[in-house]
Amino acid sequence: MGGGLRRRRGAPSLLRGEASSSEVREKPGLGDVVDEILLAIGNPVRRRILEKISEQGLYPLQLSRELNVSQQAVMKHLEMLERVNLVRSMRQKSPLGPSRKCYATKTSLSLTIDMAESLFSVRTRRISLADTWEEAIQLRRRVERARGIGDVGRRMAVLSEIIGALEDRIEDVERRRISLAYVKNVAMKELASTVDAVDVDYTARRVLFSLLAGPERSVEEISRRSNLREAVVRSLISYLERRSILIPGTRLAELRGAGGGEIG
Repeated sequence: MGGGLRRRRGAPSLLRGEASSSEVREKPGLGDVVDEILLAIGNPVRRRILEKISEQGLYPLQLSRELNVSQQAVMKHLEMLERVNLVRSMRQKSPLGPSRKCYATKTSLSLTIDMAESLFSVRTRRISLADTWEEAIQLRRRVERARGIGDVGRRMAVLSEIIGALEDRIEDVERRRISLAYVKNVAMKELASTVDAVDVDYTARRVLFSLLAGPERSVEEISRRSNLREAVVRSLISYLERRSILIPGTRLAELRGAGGGEIG
């Protein structure tokens, strides 16, 4: 960044600013429901309901008895969960009388929140099988083979063994992910400190940080995150490049022209 690493006197610091080192990354098509999902699962009773019906479909009366909550309260919670597509209802015949509504989980979703001193990230992803991960494919095949085991006791034992192996593997992957998140937090903090010292105004530093702190972003995305017009973002990127603060030839240069036109 050459000689431009002295922050202007009196300019606000990114380290103390509202977007110093935060990242919110939401998967397209899922991000628009994150707020609703967080609101839904923020209630402990609704979390317990989801836990129960993920094991097997249940009637409201069964949930009321298992959770020691009134049936009326259970119904209100179920209505909210159904409204945000976390649960589904279906009619099932009852041996004791007319059919009754049974509830089960609906959405296959992974929601991850990372929060640290210089990191805030929300990620949503559909739960699906990656067709390039051989280990997961092999475990899926073990489940399919277990279906063909005639002895019920043996089949349950094999499935339990597979689930245990999956839990161990998920925990191992999660430990690795958490370690990477820790290093990312350290890197984000260092980046915020470095950007904070650049001799440009606060708005330019916000754009600079947005460019450097996450995945490649279009001018349109940077505009949205920074609450700036796209023309202003393009102008600031051009200015930062002319100052040799953004080095031509890096991945940042690929943003030239993104969002509908040449920068400059």
